[in-house]
Amino acid sequence: MYISPSSVEASKSPKLERKDWSCSSTISSKTSSRKSICSSQFGLEGQTIKLKITIPPSVLSIHRSCLWICKQLRSLKIPQQDYIIFSSHLFFNFYNLCSLELPKSIVKINNKKIPLIQNNQIFNIPTTVTSLNKYCFSECSSLLSIQIPPSVILIGNFAFKKCYFLQIIQLPIEILSLPKSCFELCTSLRTIILPNSLKCLRYKCFVNCYSLQSIIIPNSVSQIESHCFEGCRSLSSITLSTSLSSISSNCFSFCSSLRSITLHTSIVAIETYSFKNCYSLTTVQINSPLCSIDPTSFEGCINLHKIW
Repeated sequence: MYISPSSVEASKSPKLERKDWSCSSTISSKTSSRKSICSSQFGLEGQTIKLKITIPPSVLSIHRSCLWICKQLRSLKIPQQDYIIFSSHLFFNFYNLCSLELPKSIVKINNKKIPLIQNNQIFNIPTTVTSLNKYCFSECSSLLSIQIPPSVILIGNFAFKKCYFLQIIQLPIEILSLPKSCFELCTSLRTIILPNSLKCLRYKCFVNCYSLQSIIIPNSVSQIESHCFEGCRSLSSITLSTSLSSISSNCFSFCSSLRSITLHTSIVAIETYSFKNCYSLTTVQINSPLCSIDPTSFEGCINLHKIW
């Protein structure tokens, strides 16, 4: 199964009969042989308050924004099919959805914002999924916990940005990179275990994760991009990878709870503003005699009294 981009062609099938779309019901048996559901299929804005939709197994494609006016939708069941096409923005505007049943055959989540905005607190991704595209869980403000199955090998930019109440996340063991702004402003995230397969943490990956208290960066990680942990004001314990060659600009700036840091012999450069305004930082141990330190690296570290 594949979730397609918005380039899916519009359906040429006749439109569904619009009788009473304002009740709690499923798509009627009269449409059980239907193979496609078109845009705005469920009525005009202001007319549709459908509470439950069950899509019949005959459907092979669900087009862009076809459910976008179902603002009161509470339950959506998508059939178990070997092949079904979803267009982008399929789940847009679902503020009351409590139950979402996805096909077990799904391999790709390619949607801007999965509909967990108000009610869903725990979400289990089907074990057949191999990729989570950009924004797919962004702004799911009630999401508390998510388990990403081992089958996932790719996570897109902004995938969990602004999941304000996300506390627990289990990453797959085969993931190679955490992308740009992946967990930006996940303000309740306290701890995360990074897999040993990881090679890179991208730009702003954990920026402003205010509750993150500790992080162990596995030795497989060779690159941490700029601003990665900026603003993690509760971060007090950092274990760095032995494969890192530099501390990028603003990487740990405004980590105001950080008291000490040990840099391995592999690190040969500490770039601009790397530890800017780490107000509690008192001790930095640099083990490489060839390490280059930018003059702004420790700007605003008012309690720093020992670099050795």
